[in-house]
Amino acid sequence: MKFLVGKVGDLDIAFNIEMVEGALEDVNLVPIPKAPDYLSGIANVRNQIIPAISIAKLLNQELKEGKKWIIYGTQGVKYLCELDEIGEIIECAEITPMRKKEEILVGTIEKAGSIYTVIDPHRITRR
Repeated sequence: MKFLVGKVGDLDIAFNIEMVEGALEDVNLVPIPKAPDYLSGIANVRNQIIPAISIAKLLNQELKEGKKWIIYGTQGVKYLCELDEIGEIIECAEITPMRKKEEILVGTIEKAGSIYTVIDPHRITRR
């Protein structure tokens, strides 16, 4: 499996590359009144209105820089996810499942001595 890795706060995270549509640096967000705090707003990206999800808030992390975005999703549902850093694409044979089921985390992968936490887009909508 291939993963796009990145950083949110102090956490190294990974996204299944098959679910990543692209990366952006400049996103103009429109806030949504009375939305949950993890919903940062919506943005018009490539003539599509896409909700922006704060992975940092979902994972109790604090963005250090932010302003890096990926378009991520599955089954026709897309999200913008803000990251501190967007890294490289890595290949890993297997995911080690989480012992305790967290909200949007499914497991970890290891590559070159680094451990990345894998995000599941299906779980974002279950909040």
